[in-house]
Amino acid sequence: MQGGKTPDTKRNYESKNDFLKGWYITMKKLISLFLALMMAILAIPALAEDAQDPDMAFDPDIDPDFLVGAWESWTGNPLEIPDDVKAAFDKAMEGLVGCTYEPIAILGTQVVSGMNYCLLCKTTVVTPDAPVSYTLVYIYEALDGTAEILRIQDVVFDAFPAENG
Repeated sequence: MQGGKTPDTKRNYESKNDFLKGWYITMKKLISLFLALMMAILAIPALAEDAQDPDMAFDPDIDPDFLVGAWESWTGNPLEIPDDVKAAFDKAMEGLVGCTYEPIAILGTQVVSGMNYCLLCKTTVVTPDAPVSYTLVYIYEALDGTAEILRIQDVVFDAFPAENG
């Protein structure tokens, strides 16, 4: 007899040990599942509490793709410039001399502390036989109704600017 144990006792000990190892893994999985389930159950009231908070309420009328401060392309007919945009354009252009700017299309808007507009304009220098050109005019309309020019950018219709000079 080696080690004072009979072969039957050793075999019984090993089979019990294998059984306990299997039981241990099963219990570990069961406890993990139970804890995950309890955490999920405890999270539900917290989520429901946020949903009832009026500050956290979601307005279904707000476009989820809308980003404050991002330029949005005009979704309507760009040739039909709204009256409020025309009024802001006219306010911003007051006192501007040397060129006439005729708004042709509204290309985009940007919500800031007020509103920015981008308009495509037909531009004519106030001189005899002046050529017509096109510009992008950026207008800012403040919340108090005042308006100003942010930038005037020439539109260049030249497919090959490097070759033409």
